[in-house]
Amino acid sequence: VYAGLILSFPQSAHQPWHQDGEALFGEMEDGRDLPPYALNVFIPLDRVTEELGPTELWLKSHKESTAKEIMKVLSTSTDDNDDHTNNDPIIGPTLSRGSVLMYDYRICHRGTRNLSDTSVRPMLYLMYARPWFQEHLNFGSQRLFPTTTTTTTQE
Repeated sequence: VYAGLILSFPQSAHQPWHQDGEALFGEMEDGRDLPPYALNVFIPLDRVTEELGPTELWLKSHKESTAKEIMKVLSTSTDDNDDHTNNDPIIGPTLSRGSVLMYDYRICHRGTRNLSDTSVRPMLYLMYARPWFQEHLNFGSQRLFPTTTTTTTQE
């Protein structure tokens, strides 16, 4: 659906916690969620270390009820450095160049700050989705390179 490059520049700040997408149809009556309709895939073009700012993922936040509670708490947070406690189920995996980090499009996540003075963190970003899904929240509908169509007229 989408491919791009995410760059985290030296001395950049934490990205705000966010979801790229939400539950489309809500939770089922028994509290279960529907399966993912889209996946994010990150492929680091250089090694991602703690200093360069790994992507943090809030585990189980793809569940609608969990995500709503997390986003409510984070929206009232006043701490610019760490918007969570050590008890929160958060991971920030360091990655080797060319490895793959794949996660549900609905999970709460953020890029953490790049503490380096000189190194940029480049990350290839891919999004895969079910054929019926149209991404509309993050990228809009206008294409950078419009497709051209050839029309013929009959005389």
